[in-house]
Amino acid sequence: MYSLLEAQSLPERLVGAETRLLGVYASRVPTAFVVPPTFEEGFYRHNNLPSQLSRMFAALRPQRIDEDLLETLCGQAQALVKGCALLDDSIQQFSRALHHAGLDSGSVHVRRPGARYTEYALARPPEPKCCSRSSGYGRTTGALRRSWRGSMTRAAWAWKLRRCW
Repeated sequence: MYSLLEAQSLPERLVGAETRLLGVYASRVPTAFVVPPTFEEGFYRHNNLPSQLSRMFAALRPQRIDEDLLETLCGQAQALVKGCALLDDSIQQFSRALHHAGLDSGSVHVRRPGARYTEYALARPPEPKCCSRSSGYGRTTGALRRSWRGSMTRAAWAWKLRRCW
């Protein structure tokens, strides 16, 4: 995970053009950090999502996409992602990034590059083990996973099918 200033020195393919531009104006934008694509890819790999999604969408033909079937499959794909979990190590890494960015309490907005909408969560630091019922960061990791689910829309899959398959 990278601060906006750190992202300026990284290759654009890793952090994206939008993030590099935000880094130029880091003093003018709200506190933020970058979750690299490899973090999301690890989530997908750990939960065996690439093969499950490939099998799920195999019935679609890129040459002639059945929009009704695509809509149904996107709902199933979103439910599949919703049911998957982050590894404890990933949760710890994300929690440390929140803390180092000063975002471990208060409102947090998660947004995918290029997206107009954000996922909102109210972060709170973890409680001591003796009185804790949850890690405290479950809401923020939930917002992160909701943003990933947002990439399972009909428009996103239609684009992927036409471009990649």
